[in-house]
Amino acid sequence: MHRNRGKEPLVVDTLSGDNFPPLGPPPGKGAGTSSFLPQATPPTPQWRQLFQQPHRLEERLTYHAPKPVEGVCVVEPPDEVFELGVKVWSNALVGYFVGKRFPFKIVKEHLEKKWRKWGAVTVITGDNGTFLFKFDNSAARDLVLSNGPWEVWGAYLALRRWEEGMSLSKESFSNIPVWVKLANVPSELWTKQGLS
Repeated sequence: MHRNRGKEPLVVDTLSGDNFPPLGPPPGKGAGTSSFLPQATPPTPQWRQLFQQPHRLEERLTYHAPKPVEGVCVVEPPDEVFELGVKVWSNALVGYFVGKRFPFKIVKEHLEKKWRKWGAVTVITGDNGTFLFKFDNSAARDLVLSNGPWEVWGAYLALRRWEEGMSLSKESFSNIPVWVKLANVPSELWTKQGLS
C-alpha cells in the first residue's frame, strides 16, 4: 500500500543546486572563456507576428513636399498622381439610399450578393451616407448601372458613375432616375412621344 498516494509535490524545485550547470573558470583564466558563455538562442516570435502580413512596397506612401503659398503650406501632388487616381476609380459608382441610412455591413452584404454575377465589387463608405462601389472593369459597372433600380430593404439606391473631381456627397446628384409603372397604356402609345 502506498501511504503517500496523492501527496506528490505540486511544485518541483528547479532552483536547487543540482539543476544548475557548473560555472566555468573566471574570465581570463583557463583555456578560453568563450566556450562557457551561454549560446544565443533566436528570439521566439510573438503571437501577432505569426499572422502579420508582410509589408508590400506598393503600399508605402509617397512624400510630396509642401510649398508655402501666401503663408500657407500647400501640397500639390504631380499630375501623374491624379492620372493614377482617375485610372483606379474609373470603374466606380457613387450612390446613396434615398430617405434612409443603412449600416455599412448591411449594404455590403446585400449588394455584393445581388451584383456578384457580374464580378467582384469593393464597397467603401463615404461621407453622410454615401457609398463608393468599385468594380474590376467598366462592363460590370455598366451592367449594374443599367440593370437597376436597386434597393435594399425597400429603400431605393440612387447611383451614378464616378467622375474626376466630383464631390462624394448627396449634393453631387443633380437628378435621380425615377421608375414609373404605367397601367393600361395602349401599345400604339409605347413610344417616346406617346409616353411624354
